[in-house]
Amino acid sequence: MKILVMTRHAVSNYGSFLQALATRLLLEDMGHAVTVADYLRADEHPVRCWRLEADRKEMRGAKRALFGVASFFSDLLSFARFKGFRQRHLTLSPRCTNTHELALIPADLLLSGSDQLWGPIGKDAFDPNYFLDFGNQPRVAYSSSFGRRVPEDAARIGELLRAYDALGVRENSAVEIVRRLSGREATQVLDPVLMLERERWAPYFRKCRKRPFVLLYSLHNNPDMARFAKEYAARCGLPLVKVTTSALDAVRRRGTLLPHFGKFLALIDQAECMITDSFHGTAFAIDFHTDFIEFLPGETATRNQSLLQLVGLESRIVTDADDFRLLGVKIDFSQADAALDRAREISRAYLERALSVGEGEVEK
Repeated sequence: MKILVMTRHAVSNYGSFLQALATRLLLEDMGHAVTVADYLRADEHPVRCWRLEADRKEMRGAKRALFGVASFFSDLLSFARFKGFRQRHLTLSPRCTNTHELALIPADLLLSGSDQLWGPIGKDAFDPNYFLDFGNQPRVAYSSSFGRRVPEDAARIGELLRAYDALGVRENSAVEIVRRLSGREATQVLDPVLMLERERWAPYFRKCRKRPFVLLYSLHNNPDMARFAKEYAARCGLPLVKVTTSALDAVRRRGTLLPHFGKFLALIDQAECMITDSFHGTAFAIDFHTDFIEFLPGETATRNQSLLQLVGLESRIVTDADDFRLLGVKIDFSQADAALDRAREISRAYLERALSVGEGEVEK
């Protein structure tokens, strides 16, 4: 069966790319042909030199202009790096920017994939295209999310959700949101990166450091987390390795800039401990049995909390950058493994049932 996947694949970070890759691999392992819609809205170009960080809003004149130019080239470099990953490892449709172009892509079934599809997108409260409102094929959601907040137009969102043949969402909070807005029952399923065990990811690993290290992977500008990571590594007597997608951040904090995604995965796999605020960073640490410490990322914390509750590892959350009680405390992953095994069974059973709708249409 030909499946067209709509997901946030073009955001220049490791989580966005790897969840799209995992979705492709998961569906192909089930025997389907997968195309990822190369959808990029006109107002959502990844190079956003005008979007300065909050701590630099007070800049004026030449300093502000210089930072804007530096940000432009940093974003351009990041976009080019992830564009290469996408072109080599995702089966992409022709580039689409609107509903009409999406409707022309041949498919037997439409699937809205993982990540924060159903909340604010670009300048809009939501984008109906991410609700698959562009075709007449069966519609399935797998591990979709509302992200940081639910759009205000409850009636329209409810209408779009009721048009789905099957609804699988990533967070436990999304189950209740779907029920409240549409009257439908959704199934909580795993993010696709967790549907693939370490052995499935290992062929992508690339060589990295041979000596022990502590890994810092931060999606947000959090000086407290950066200070904690530096002190944690020093107390462990280990070097601190920092991964970043920003050239500016790499210069400021001497981070490893835009490593190949295979090296990124290998760094998580081999780290003595990872300190992160990233949902997908946390997911891979759990999948690879890497000790980790979690700093919750503000508005998007619900997805991190939902995952940690699922696997019983809420104790790995640190809220005080001066709290080193987890120093050297190893994780017993047996409970997490059992929880993931159960969740994988539920998720796979849901996906098989959901996709059978499209298979029935193909047989007609």
